[in-house]
Order: sequence, then C-alpha cells, then structure tokens
Amino acid sequence: MPNSDKITVLIVDDEEDVLRPIAFRLEALGFSVLLETDGELGFQTAVAKRPDLILLDIMMPGMDGLTLCNALKEREDTAAIPIIILTAKTAVADVEKAFRSGADDYVAKPFEWDEIYGKINRCLAHSASHVRFFRHGDIASGEGKKKVQRPLHESGPRVPESV
Repeated sequence: MPNSDKITVLIVDDEEDVLRPIAFRLEALGFSVLLETDGELGFQTAVAKRPDLILLDIMMPGMDGLTLCNALKEREDTAAIPIIILTAKTAVADVEKAFRSGADDYVAKPFEWDEIYGKINRCLAHSASHVRFFRHGDIASGEGKKKVQRPLHESGPRVPESV
C-alpha cells in the first residue's frame, strides 16, 4: 500500500523502457509510484489504490489505454483521478480520441522530462483545486462532481510553467 503522505502516481505502460525511468525520477522526487504493464491490471490497481494521478499508454495488449481511461472516468470512485496519456500516437485524431475518452492531458513519446513533469504538476494542481471545491461545494446537488470530472482541455488555454 502506498504511503498516504506521498502523492501516488500509477503508470500503466507495457514498455519497461518507458516505465522504469519515469518511476525512478518520480520516486527520487518523493512520489509513491505504482507500475502496471497492461490495461486490466491498471484498472484493478486504480480502483483498489485510487492513485492521485495516472500516466497511461494507449497501445497495450488486452485492454488498451483509451478503453481503460473511459472505464475509469465512468466510475464515480475514480472519475476525478487525472489521467495523462503517454503515447507514440500523435495524429490529431488520436489526440481527439484521448480527450473524448476522458484524458486530462496528452504527451507524445518520445517526450522531454520537463514536459511530462510540468503536466503532472498542472494536473495535480488542477485536481487539488477541484478537491477543495468538492469538499466545500454543493455536493448534494452533484455540482461538485460535475466540476471534478471536467477535463483540463476544457479549462481554457494552457500557460507553460517553468519546472
């Protein structure tokens, strides 16, 4: 079980050469990291552990990343978890499919560490502001839930942050 004092990131990717370096860097920065190599295991881990953020590949054996993203966003207990897609698929249609499946952000492989780390920070900051809203907002009417589920790409223009 991850340390509850640390931010937990679940990485779901079937490529070890992608998983390990990201996990190493995140752990060095104090994150707790969970690793899964296929969509089914990623789904089970996300539901059981409820990570703070998920990094998700699209092309995997079994359940692909878009199916997993959609399944997690449809569940009330996992809908608010930010999901960043990490993939070699860079066509505009692929990016649009990822956002339609509920992804909060998208990073093309190969990627620069500063890019992915900046997006992780933005998603976590965005998620934290929604958690505050959800705690203090109108939970009974469902307004908090609707706000939590709104993906980052609908939140307006992005402003690059320095990392």
